Amino acid sequence: MMNPVIVAELVAELTLLRFFPADEDARAALVKLVGRMCSNEDQVSWLVQRVLSKCNEWPGPLVLRQFLCSRFKPADGIEAGGTSMFPDGVPSEKQIEAPALLALPPGHVAALDLQFENAVRLLAEAKDLNRVRGPVKVQEVPTNPNYKPITQADIEKAVQENRDKRARAELLGPDAGTVQ
Repeated sequence: MMNPVIVAELVAELTLLRFFPADEDARAALVKLVGRMCSNEDQVSWLVQRVLSKCNEWPGPLVLRQFLCSRFKPADGIEAGGTSMFPDGVPSEKQIEAPALLALPPGHVAALDLQFENAVRLLAEAKDLNRVRGPVKVQEVPTNPNYKPITQADIEKAVQENRDKRARAELLGPDAGTVQ
């Protein structure tokens, strides 16, 4: 039988899974179960990493056994069949390789379609921050024919009108603007 302290340390990584048992007795029972199922620490480590790579939630002890049986013969001799989580068996460990990219013929940078290729080239030229730019053309903005700039005389006239309004208000009193 394996060292339960080492098994407990390895199995503790499964606490990352949602709904992993919080009860200490349940965790102790899980450590015993994994210690009986696995033949060595490498198998326990593999099992924990495999479960973490395929599950977000605690799958339960039967699925743990199913994972273990997908690669190793269990030390306690109990084989696992299908479960509701993996009725057809545990997914393969093989990594899915990305398809190889096909090379473009010489002279092409984006596609075989010449129109698309030309559009990409024009866009790249327009967005090139290192290109030398010519002089900037400034367009004349048409002016408003009715525009009349404000002069100092206009300002003085407005100030005087404001003073006159205040003086009239003081003479007539605070209630001068109200109707009775």
